[in-house]
Amino acid sequence: MLYERAPTPHWKHGTVDWKEIQMTWTLEEPTRQAQILAGETHLTELNKDLTDDLVTKGYKLIRSRRHRAAGPDQFRWAVLRHRGQGHRSATPKTVGPQGKLDPEAALDDNVKVRQAINKAINRDELLQGVVQGPGQRRCMCMASIPDLPGWDPTWEKRFPEMYGYDPAAAKRLLAEAGYPKGFKAKAWLFPFAGAPELIPLMEAVQIQLREVGIEI
Repeated sequence: MLYERAPTPHWKHGTVDWKEIQMTWTLEEPTRQAQILAGETHLTELNKDLTDDLVTKGYKLIRSRRHRAAGPDQFRWAVLRHRGQGHRSATPKTVGPQGKLDPEAALDDNVKVRQAINKAINRDELLQGVVQGPGQRRCMCMASIPDLPGWDPTWEKRFPEMYGYDPAAAKRLLAEAGYPKGFKAKAWLFPFAGAPELIPLMEAVQIQLREVGIEI
């Protein structure tokens, strides 16, 4: 897609320093790295390993920024969303003919299953092994961090006991929920702008869930 500079100055930034900008969509990260090395691209996003390689070659790393007044659009969340938890996320496989959630779907109406999934995930390991750095494990409640209105400071105190990493507790919760041998489920993986680690992150979660009997 090709964009041309508007004939009038921007209302906030004045006249920008480019006449036109072309955006290209390239799925594979090594290809994006090759494009920037060849001079075909001037700005791209890559995972940390490829970024580190480019920095050693003299390229500049620009990190996402977060500001108290800006809200969550200034950075990216990594979210594992359970299906069937709301009208919009319901699918034909989780909704019965009367529009009610299917009780056979393990995730739909079983708090202990969802708690077990949380306790099976080692977030610190994911942060260090996959994200490798600048990320922060601060989202105790989806899409909410201390900088945003509505934050409850007690969440951080309650989180370790309720959702902290504890695979033994995860197995116990699954058994109490009626899944002593675990269960199988599907997960959808997709590339997402601003989150180059999203797919390997989900692959790592898949391994962690397998250790408590949940096959993704």
